Amino acid sequence: MVESLSLTRPELRLARVAEGRYDIDDILQRFSAQPADTSAAAAEEPQFAIYNIELSDGRLVFDDRPVQRRHELKALQLALPYLSTLATDVTVKVQPQLSGQLDGVPFDSRAEALPFADEASARLSFKLTGLDLAPLAAYVPASAPVRLTTGTLDVDLALEFAERPRQPPGVKLSGAVQLHDLALTHPDGQPLLDLKRLSLPLADVQPLRRQLGLGQVVLDQPVARWRSQPQGAPATSIASATSAPAAATPPWQFSLAGVAINDGRFTARDLALEAIQLKLAAASWPLKAPTQLDASLRLDGATLVAQARLSPELLDGESRLTDLALERLAAWMPLPGGARLAAGVSGQLALRVPEPLAEGAVDRAELAFSELR
Repeated sequence: MVESLSLTRPELRLARVAEGRYDIDDILQRFSAQPADTSAAAAEEPQFAIYNIELSDGRLVFDDRPVQRRHELKALQLALPYLSTLATDVTVKVQPQLSGQLDGVPFDSRAEALPFADEASARLSFKLTGLDLAPLAAYVPASAPVRLTTGTLDVDLALEFAERPRQPPGVKLSGAVQLHDLALTHPDGQPLLDLKRLSLPLADVQPLRRQLGLGQVVLDQPVARWRSQPQGAPATSIASATSAPAAATPPWQFSLAGVAINDGRFTARDLALEAIQLKLAAASWPLKAPTQLDASLRLDGATLVAQARLSPELLDGESRLTDLALERLAAWMPLPGGARLAAGVSGQLALRVPEPLAEGAVDRAELAFSELR
């Protein structure tokens, strides 16, 4: 039994010197070369108790030389009341705390655990605000179709674990992840996607039960730019491989409280869809209850407003288009001889599909145009 263990201002420096190689490889090789102890005494669970574990003002420096990046974990604080396998301690909750700064960004985590009880359980919370993602762009593979330019990350998560005798273990993740001022580009530096904020609340995520539950997902001011593949560019190919059929697994259960896109913009060639607003009500998959979608956008002086209601029994939607100048579609509908359209169009479209999720839904679709002018 150890009554207290304290470390003050410990410092560790680690360097990655090449792909898959670190400056501590020789030390790791020495440990791995030692023969394993197969004696009966080594197989027994060790009995120990360490109390009042404390680390203060720790520092870890990671020098990633291949990408010329340096990361620093400093002001590291760790408080652990005790860690024990003694029978008298197994039902007492351990409540460790860990905090510090990662590349200058403060983080804080707390936990509560019964790690050695018959019914083991733990809850870990982690919070980080304002992590700059730009330095991490160096780790995006060169073959990736996008490049990360700017962005900051906020994380506020809780992970719960429970394991009981004769029952499958349970893992639950909840909390929220937010991205701010994100900018992605094509490999040649041309803009691809910008967004002011993405809020992704995790309401009830249980991967072992194949359950994904999200809260209200919000995208503020997303700007997406689409461009066609240049002529002569190599087409993307996907290699196929023959493998044994996978064992049947239950499908994932998906749910969300809603989706909101505020003031979005999408450009393609010389078209610019602006003031995109989209609201999706609570939905789940497999779909069991009706959900509602409302959307609107603007193209120059034209406006499009649409609503749709989806249920297992019926998809019922309608949209209204006002004052669309057809000449704005010239890049998408070229006419022979260089002819141009100078007309405008307005109208209403209704769509009705019985049993939209069943096979043959396209054949059952009913379209109706009205008020065309």
